[in-house]
Amino acid sequence: AHNAQPEHLRAAGDISNCQQILLTIGSLQSIATSANSFLMYIRVRGVYSDSKVAKTFFTVLWLSVLCASVTAPMAPRGEHIGNTHRCIATQLHGIAAIGPLFSGINDTLIFFAIYYRLLAVHDASDHWSDRLRSFFSGNRMHKTAKLLLHTGQLYYGYKCIFVSLCNLGFTD
Repeated sequence: AHNAQPEHLRAAGDISNCQQILLTIGSLQSIATSANSFLMYIRVRGVYSDSKVAKTFFTVLWLSVLCASVTAPMAPRGEHIGNTHRCIATQLHGIAAIGPLFSGINDTLIFFAIYYRLLAVHDASDHWSDRLRSFFSGNRMHKTAKLLLHTGQLYYGYKCIFVSLCNLGFTD
């Protein structure tokens, strides 16, 4: 019988130690989460460079993300599917939610802190509807502030969508 799947694609899925590959994936996820949160941390430090309290608060917050993301490699358990060399995650401990939870809290606080500072500096309007319009359009802001606002919106929007889609995979 002829198998339509090329040999190099079949070999790519063969794994001798399922737990080791899940540990590696979790470790890489831990590094990615910490690095991504660090980039957001750099942004908020730049915006609040004149506030020692804000810088200290966001430093502690980023360190908590760093510590919480260390749990990612410990969360999944896996095993081979039957007698094959293919793996499946069989168990995901509740500890898996700690890293994304802290990262989500961190990113949300940073997003709103930056948004608050940008509007406080660039929008003197007293009406909430004008401020809401500025939030989406960036009107009345300098180019750098507008870029900071819009890239933060993109990042935060994509992260919310991605986390929501990932959580769908963990529901019964």
